[in-house]
Amino acid sequence: MRSPRGQPFWLLLLLAAACAGILLVLYSSPVERFPGSQSRARDIQPHQAFFQSKARRSGNTKSRPCPHPLDLAILRHQRFRKLFDLSTPVLLWGGLFTPELWDNLRQQKGPYGWQGLSHQTIASTLSLLNSSENERLFAASAGPSPDCIRCAVVGNGGILNGSRQGLQIDAHDYVFRLNGAVIKGFEQDVGTKTSFYGFTVNTMKNSLISYQNLGFTSVPQGQQVGSRPEFKSRLPTPELISSGGDHHVMARSTIASTLSLLNSSENERLFAASGGPSPDCIRCAVVGNGGILNGSRQGLQIDAHDYVFRLNGAVIKGFEQDVGTKTSFYGFTVNTMKNSLISYQNLGFTSVPQGQDLRYIFIPSSIRDYLMLRSAILGVSVPEGPDKGDRPRTYFGPEASASKFKLLHPEFISYLTKRFLKSKLINTNFGDLYMPSTGALMLLTALHTCDQVSAYGFITKNYQKYSDHYFERVKKPLIFYANHDLPLEAVLWRDLHKAGILWLYQR
Repeated sequence: MRSPRGQPFWLLLLLAAACAGILLVLYSSPVERFPGSQSRARDIQPHQAFFQSKARRSGNTKSRPCPHPLDLAILRHQRFRKLFDLSTPVLLWGGLFTPELWDNLRQQKGPYGWQGLSHQTIASTLSLLNSSENERLFAASAGPSPDCIRCAVVGNGGILNGSRQGLQIDAHDYVFRLNGAVIKGFEQDVGTKTSFYGFTVNTMKNSLISYQNLGFTSVPQGQQVGSRPEFKSRLPTPELISSGGDHHVMARSTIASTLSLLNSSENERLFAASGGPSPDCIRCAVVGNGGILNGSRQGLQIDAHDYVFRLNGAVIKGFEQDVGTKTSFYGFTVNTMKNSLISYQNLGFTSVPQGQDLRYIFIPSSIRDYLMLRSAILGVSVPEGPDKGDRPRTYFGPEASASKFKLLHPEFISYLTKRFLKSKLINTNFGDLYMPSTGALMLLTALHTCDQVSAYGFITKNYQKYSDHYFERVKKPLIFYANHDLPLEAVLWRDLHKAGILWLYQR
């Protein structure tokens, strides 16, 4: 049997050379409006109609990167333009930690400040959030810079065994792999990221047979993986036709019918026209856990957004058609995360979402959040407090680093509470316990960072028709806890939807 090595490696290496030597022409296309809702309720405006009806009528909407950016809707609304301050810092990171900030926040109780918290704990935690990744919710660029695309081509040579080059490999914008690319068990040496997998059918199938017992049981798969056989959309040359080692005469009809299927711009270029979502129109979905999503079949609509926020007991398995599978950000307090793992374990929430491109948003409600965050970045057990001995890698995975974590600014939470969710509960015996719900904080975070926002699984006026959570097997009534004001939040979501600032899923 022929060894599955050889020409695919050299061809991939030549392709990767284009990263450094050739500046590809990047095409742009108008951003589409949100897809239509599947809901057929007569009194509910569908997704697409919602944004079309709000788009500016003067000029061609195609010339605008974002048909209906929420900041314009805010400016047009008499009430909300007085409430929103889009210049308010959303995240807290090391560069913002000053003596003045400490003096101010140490007088405020959590989650709005650091009253009673250790200066050393706060300072040591924030010192670890010291990169541009921690400063911004979204990456500085939505994708690799078109002026400098960095590529790693990973062969399968034995020199990599024990090399511990995994992190360096994954740090590249794109990673090429080929043939029998075994990853499991060798992550520290070869990394986990795969952007392109190169092969001929012969080398791929030979690899699956030859290396099956060594761990190569399937070719790399995933949303971000591009399979690049040696044939591209342009007419092949004789050299490319014979590159797989098959010297049979090829039928013109076979070639023509195959190439006719490679007819999009995605097939024309090695890299996507844009490295990621257009920075001029970032479309976000925030997915709550409300029972209204059960049977909604909104999964594809949710996953079509550039970024998807989830929170607390975000059960996905078994509910993919209703809630999708994509997770860009997972928001929580340590308290809500651990309570969700306990309360909803039997309903499918056995671990928090994990993934290479997933980011975690800590809501700093108490010292527990700072201690867990610091320990997660350092890769050590929590040293003190209620979570003493916890190993953060159990929650966030073994490869967690500072770049994966975001921390909401206490002053941002205070601003949201005072302007949008100033509940009457503040003046009751529960005043010290009150704070906006995790879902409210995630949704308002998205409204201050994204250009278009859709809200799924949030409380609506007909909440009594649905169970508390979409993943419950038996209908349970919505619970109103004393530390949140869900009726006030429901009014806010309704009003923001009417103002055209967000789209709220209703049925």
